[in-house]
Amino acid sequence: MGLFSKKPRLEKIDIERLLKHGFIATGNKRAPVRYADEEYRGLTLNYMPHFLKGCFTGCQRLENLLYGCKERETVTIHAGAFDSCANLKTIEIRSFSGGIVVEDGAFCNCPLLEKVYISYQFMRPIIGNEPFSNCPNAKIVFGSASTYTHGW
Repeated sequence: MGLFSKKPRLEKIDIERLLKHGFIATGNKRAPVRYADEEYRGLTLNYMPHFLKGCFTGCQRLENLLYGCKERETVTIHAGAFDSCANLKTIEIRSFSGGIVVEDGAFCNCPLLEKVYISYQFMRPIIGNEPFSNCPNAKIVFGSASTYTHGW
């Protein structure tokens, strides 16, 4: 099970505690993370450049992921980071001028996943083998920050 799978109403967490559970490097050690409140079952992150293997595996309540990279930052979503998130429906990753790396099977086994938007300005994303395997309804779209121009 993932780090947040048994936290039905987690609204704020201390980033320093996250570092002990597989997260690397944060700029603001007290940044709030909102997750699974009554109105919005999503995760919005402002600065977390690495999503390590299995960090959200099996998070049944996670429905949406929005991540905005800092300037010149490369974000890496490691293999299996979001494996088996049964209710994950939408993913949006915005890169302003850094790179994006999505490793093999990063979002595998997410049956309800429908929309994946990965935007970039300068560096095209590096995509591993079958990062969205067993996601039968997923539409993955790559493009610039203002328009998504490349489908996959």
